[in-house]
Amino acid sequence: METKTGIIESVTKQETDEWERWTFVIDGKKFSTFDAEIGNNFKKGDDVKMTGEKKGKYWNMKTMEKNDKEKNPAIVKFKEETKKEFHLSPEECRARALEIGIKFVKQFGNKEEKTLIEIAEEMHKYITKTE
Repeated sequence: METKTGIIESVTKQETDEWERWTFVIDGKKFSTFDAEIGNNFKKGDDVKMTGEKKGKYWNMKTMEKNDKEKNPAIVKFKEETKKEFHLSPEECRARALEIGIKFVKQFGNKEEKTLIEIAEEMHKYITKTE
């Protein structure tokens, strides 16, 4: 069994009289399932871990679950870098979060720009709720 992780960039649902299929785009790759429990419980922006295996041409998803954001290395690093800055206003905090997001983009390359900016925005929301 193989594990894949990432943030859901989009979700689409296709229906016929015989089946429903959900397609998740994660890191620019498509992963599909016919499992309604998975399809109905995950949305754009969710940080997920999938298990599955490749059979022939297709990778068959077996499970999907939300990642524990407290263990996400990017979020842990962000918290370490900003814990002394909780006195900032929400606007200053957002600017700092985006600045760190841009720093991650430069460090990891433009391929993950959207994902990293979304992470920075999630971190901003977390910080402003804990002030």
